[in-house]
Amino acid sequence: TILDRWVLARLTQTVFIANEKMEKLEVATVTRSIEDFVVNDFSTWYIRRSRDRVGPEASEENREISLTVMFGVLVTLTKLLAPYIPFITEEMYRNLTDDESVHLTDYPEGDKSLLDEKLIADMIIVRKLAELTHAQRKEAGIKLRQPLLAVTYENKEKLPEDLEKLLAEE
Repeated sequence: TILDRWVLARLTQTVFIANEKMEKLEVATVTRSIEDFVVNDFSTWYIRRSRDRVGPEASEENREISLTVMFGVLVTLTKLLAPYIPFITEEMYRNLTDDESVHLTDYPEGDKSLLDEKLIADMIIVRKLAELTHAQRKEAGIKLRQPLLAVTYENKEKLPEDLEKLLAEE
């Protein structure tokens, strides 16, 4: 789905930043970018938006895809974080993979084919629109469970249909 492609693009972007900044020994920048990905992108957005995909009503194919993406992200994150939190990542990696050690694996380099700058930029817009809509709902006293008749937005260009659908679901 568009959400899977986006989280893999953001993970790839984070891996590229980590590699670039590690070469310059900018450890604080690396850890901040990884933290930003984990907290804001993976946990707060991807996992929350994917809950229905792994629930009891989800199709087997959708569940399998979602869990595979989550697994891949977690394994990559353990490798990215291994130099900074060696003992925790070692335990996480062994639990995830049954391999000998995260410290015996190669540090992630990133796959350029997964990087989609346009999708990342569009998702930033979608998330900002969702945030603004939630704020307006709260201000107006409209509960989140109450569907809105319509939401309009102004942007230089129209968002792709799947991103508009994601925004409508939000």
